[in-house]
Amino acid sequence: LSPRARARDLVARLTPAERVSQITDSAPTVARLGIPAYEWWNEGLHGVGTSPGVSFEEPTPYATSFPAPVALAAGFDEQAWERVAEMISTEVRAFHNAPPRQSNGSTYIGHAGLTIYTPNVNIVRDPRWGRAMETPGEDPELTSAYARAYVRGLQGAGDRPKLLATCKHFALYNLEGGSNGVPVRQEFDAKVRGRADLYNTYFPAFQACVEAGVRSFMCSYNAVDGVPACADPALLTQLRSWGWEGVVTSDCDAVANVFWSNSSLPGGHRYGGSGPGAARAAVAAGTDLDCGLKFFDGVEAAYG
Repeated sequence: LSPRARARDLVARLTPAERVSQITDSAPTVARLGIPAYEWWNEGLHGVGTSPGVSFEEPTPYATSFPAPVALAAGFDEQAWERVAEMISTEVRAFHNAPPRQSNGSTYIGHAGLTIYTPNVNIVRDPRWGRAMETPGEDPELTSAYARAYVRGLQGAGDRPKLLATCKHFALYNLEGGSNGVPVRQEFDAKVRGRADLYNTYFPAFQACVEAGVRSFMCSYNAVDGVPACADPALLTQLRSWGWEGVVTSDCDAVANVFWSNSSLPGGHRYGGSGPGAARAAVAAGTDLDCGLKFFDGVEAAYG
């Protein structure tokens, strides 16, 4: 059977509750079907990074740390960007090839997963943004070139990628807030004053990711014109209109944030009418994976 046919057969054997458990970032073991535990959340912004899916225990106690993206981008060297991403992906594979490890009562394959939440291709609009160094900067053309090179380097060429890159955060995400009257990111509503700015400034880097063959996108905490990004069918349909097929994952706890947030993250959009309603809205809009636990709470909403 082809990989797609095997996947369809396996999904058909899962119960509704088991299916939901597999579309959260910390997917548990399904012992009766031989499915091991898997952590989708792995970081590789400028090297294999600390994240729930990565273990720095022997035999993988270290990883190479490359310059931050804003510094790499300042070199204007597309070949260097792609080569750095290639080296990161090779180290990720080395981590993944490490012996199985135990964590929270589950057995995981290797010391890292093969789904990487990088690159960050948001456009910087304010130098005070605390995550500006994670991005190539403020220029859409440069950021688009960086996105293409970095995705190619991480995934490699051909139909069997070395790993799955994730372009983030879709879309219009470029503030943290929480002081001096600036709203926190979990309740920020980005108002688009002109479609030209949307398509000329904020979308090009994400479209460049599609051109490079990226396998995954991450929807962001903020809303766009009143609709939370992870529950916005028009926004997520934009990705499909570019001919893209792949997985949409939420930012971590962004599905919970569609309605309200958990205790660790303030704010929320009060969209969807309830927590389960938020999960239903995210599923209906096209969010495939919840980096968080809200899909657990919305089983009936998602399948009803």
